[in-house]
Amino acid sequence: MTNPLRSHRRPQPIGLPMRLSELLPRTLRPLGVAFALPVGALLSTPALAQFTSFADRSNLGVDDVEITPDGRYAIGRTTASATVTFIVELETGQLVYSTPASLLVGGSGPANDAVAVSNVRALTLGSQAQLIDLTTTPPTLITEIDCGFRPRDVELTPDGRLAVVRGGSRFGGTGASGTFVIDLAGGAILLNEPSEPPGINAELGNDMVAVTADHGVSLSIDPNSGDTSVLVVELVPPAGGGPRVVLDTLPLDQLAGRPMDVAVSPDGQYATVRAEDEVALIRLDGTNTQIVRRVTSFPGPTGPYLETAFDTVVMTDSVWATITLGGPSTAGGYLNVQDHGGTNWFALLTGSPRDLTVTPDGETLLVQTGRRIYEFNLGNLPTGGGGLSITNSRPFPATHSGIYAGLDSVVCTNELAAVIAPSGETTRLRLYDLTAGPAPTPIFTDQIEGWPVDVDLTPDGAYAVVASSNRYLVVDVRTLQARLEVDSGLPGWFPWCDGVAVHPDHAAAFGVGIPNGAGWIDSIDLVSREAFSCGSLSNSTGSAGELFALGSTRVSEDDLELHARRLPPSSAGLFVLADASQMTPLGGGVLCLSGNLIRLGIQTTSADGTAVELIDIAQLPIAGGGVLPGTTWYAQFAHRDLPQSGGLNFTNASSLLFQ
Repeated sequence: MTNPLRSHRRPQPIGLPMRLSELLPRTLRPLGVAFALPVGALLSTPALAQFTSFADRSNLGVDDVEITPDGRYAIGRTTASATVTFIVELETGQLVYSTPASLLVGGSGPANDAVAVSNVRALTLGSQAQLIDLTTTPPTLITEIDCGFRPRDVELTPDGRLAVVRGGSRFGGTGASGTFVIDLAGGAILLNEPSEPPGINAELGNDMVAVTADHGVSLSIDPNSGDTSVLVVELVPPAGGGPRVVLDTLPLDQLAGRPMDVAVSPDGQYATVRAEDEVALIRLDGTNTQIVRRVTSFPGPTGPYLETAFDTVVMTDSVWATITLGGPSTAGGYLNVQDHGGTNWFALLTGSPRDLTVTPDGETLLVQTGRRIYEFNLGNLPTGGGGLSITNSRPFPATHSGIYAGLDSVVCTNELAAVIAPSGETTRLRLYDLTAGPAPTPIFTDQIEGWPVDVDLTPDGAYAVVASSNRYLVVDVRTLQARLEVDSGLPGWFPWCDGVAVHPDHAAAFGVGIPNGAGWIDSIDLVSREAFSCGSLSNSTGSAGELFALGSTRVSEDDLELHARRLPPSSAGLFVLADASQMTPLGGGVLCLSGNLIRLGIQTTSADGTAVELIDIAQLPIAGGGVLPGTTWYAQFAHRDLPQSGGLNFTNASSLLFQ
């Protein structure tokens, strides 16, 4: 079926002129294989390559969704009194599990992380915690676990064997409460350390749990002082036996102010706890676990966070960083960075700080305030501590603060940052290039209706997904194009802190509507059925050419696009499809194709080294068995290169499973 939004020229089986045919060796020019002219014309409106695979508007508020690492399921929790866990199979867009929890304690309340998943287990918090087996078809409930009234947070160990739950308080003075360590094989409670009395925990919604392979760190509030209690559990003691408590702060040792955030270093050796008025660095070392340093001194007067910030502390293997809200006389806030030896760096920030993050390589710190986005180089901190330069920032003003400004407002890869901010009742998205200079360089801006809620980048940095209070937007970062915008159809309200979950192939957007707290959830197919097949070598640009597909590989949809980038500018080349794959060194790169071939039209790469082909599957020349549902074809872009670079090169190849 031909998409009426697309305009195509029918490809003609002709031969290439001899000069251009030298682009490809005879292995790519067998007799009897047709060549095709370019099959697509540029569209005035981009084809919607991404699509909503599942949509639901019938639940009470949805406040957390996670996607399994293998991308098979999206798993969420509603805020109904008898909390409902639901599971969507992302390949099919089918709801495969929807079961309310037993109502032993009333309601669920706001929680930071109410869902944690591996490929084989899901644990959801609510009126009862539900442990679900994801290896059965469909998924099945293993058991329910009483984790107290309004449990706050859950994290899984990296191996997916254990869960640490920051549970709720005792309902009516009896029942479960505190911190739990749960064996995910069958749901056995391996450790329970009670904490607050009834009701004290009801509205604490910040990060309350962090885990490493060997330790769990849990925060609670002292009912008498309102200060932060810290509990550290050794999950796998070297001498054997079950989990055990190795640090539990006494009243005199607690951190000043209510609990705000906890982070662990990537190497699992340290944790940093942020209370409202104090920071503590904790060494995680079994029986030698201890608080090694406490920080109560900030560059100026401080004010309470209230609902102004959510993420307040991050860690690398060598430093921690925290943001602090300035006092009433301060139109801004502060940044503190400290290494494990106690050397301290600081900066004064313009605008109220609301979020911070660090690049995966640990080299760059980003801080978002109500006025600017800041970038700091953690790999080159001034010797001896002291002030940090604040020249590395760009303006990005927000019209509101608190929950109406998006508490999760900045995310990044090593090369890119995505930031959101409110402009009235609209959500602005800005993408920044982190490699272009000393300050983040804006490269893309867009906006959608509704208050900002959440932003995330897929792990490969290919897509940015933004959720407002009632809409979501998908942006292809590689082409800097808005690909999909969907209105939930419900007047939106703030869904705690999460509104987006991402995976390289899928995403989920969700929220809470008004009136009556109606919830909405959409699962999103981000890419065609595409997988990496074979890599090539660097071309004369110094980078290896990259090929990727946009649109779906559903033959009936007719919306497949092939893109190539990081190519020499103004260089002749062509996309090629093949029904088999191989790896053959050729020219300056690697030929990844074999078998029956379909060559698309010769084109010249743009000045920025990109090429695009819009594929009309129905009009492709027949080669082999043809491009039919159920067949796999491989795509690669072949291009001329400088003689000193081999004269001929290729992008990577992708395998495309057509449906």
